Amino acid sequence: MSQETRRATLKDVAAASGVSRATVSFVLNDTPNQTISRATRERVLRTARDLGYVPHGIAKALREGASRIVVLHIGSGPAGNYSRSYIHGLDEELAVHDHVLLVRHGPPTGASAQQVIAAIRPRAVLTFGEIYRTGHERDAGDGLAAHAAMQIGYLADRGHARIALATPADPPSGEARLRVANRAAAAGAASVDPAPGEARLRVANRAASVDPAPGEARLRVANRAASADPAPGEARLRVANRAAAARGIEPLRTVEVPRPRSAAAAAIAAFRAAHPEVTAIAGYDDDTALRVLTALHDLGVPVPGELAVMGFDDTEYGALATPSLTTVHIDAEAHGRLAARQALGQDLDGLAPTHGEIVARESA
Repeated sequence: MSQETRRATLKDVAAASGVSRATVSFVLNDTPNQTISRATRERVLRTARDLGYVPHGIAKALREGASRIVVLHIGSGPAGNYSRSYIHGLDEELAVHDHVLLVRHGPPTGASAQQVIAAIRPRAVLTFGEIYRTGHERDAGDGLAAHAAMQIGYLADRGHARIALATPADPPSGEARLRVANRAAAAGAASVDPAPGEARLRVANRAASVDPAPGEARLRVANRAASADPAPGEARLRVANRAAAARGIEPLRTVEVPRPRSAAAAAIAAFRAAHPEVTAIAGYDDDTALRVLTALHDLGVPVPGELAVMGFDDTEYGALATPSLTTVHIDAEAHGRLAARQALGQDLDGLAPTHGEIVARESA
């Protein structure tokens, strides 16, 4: 049976270095205005490395006012390459600055979210893809509007002048709860009126010495509600219609596609009966587009011969469908790195966006 190795303590470093615990603390925390010789500093640092000493996270959080943990709430949002590349970029950039990412699945509201914040005293609390999904992108060529324009433009270039946007009829439970919570917060927060991005940046740029009080998280939710960001589906339709107008085509029709297979087929059949002029359906994401493909298969409608279907965000399942799904591939690593730098108050320059690209397959 293996025996767990005891963790080296500050006392161990002090004893091995032949100095007091206070001196070790001053050296390891690089405390200014201390008269400690260079030789002593080097001996303490070398001993700490040799013993594998790691500062106690809770104690360090108490000294700094916040831990070196950044919490990311994932309730809903793009579930394809966007989420994978976003989280990768966020995690990598935080690591560069000696911080750790904690991913929590669920909305940034409620008792469980408050318990996480109170327990670990995070440096910042982020909501997954919030700026992107609501259309408040920093780079005009690498945001929701640009990617939606790619999807609509691809269909328009192939002669489709009447296009529908398919959205999921069953929004993820986390997103639904968040919208309800935001409406409730807005009703009780009439005096809170920050600029749209102010609440996010105020929390993200929190200095290490600032105590993240439990009430601050609730206020942040109220502020976000007061800023009246549109729901992701609404933002998507807005930017898609803007792209359609730029192409000189009619505003998009909309169809909600439920998850159950039979219900999806019924919804698509009813939509086609009401809008026979539509020749292409643009999916809110690949998941919704695949629901449409399955419904059309069940209805005996040939794709793309009679109706073209296009996804968004390139999940691996699109390539496995029959016909395979044409989609928009999005690399959001720069978005994740940007979120990390905002959270830590770092310089935002030097982040080169990776523009989206069309993955042309059989469905459109």
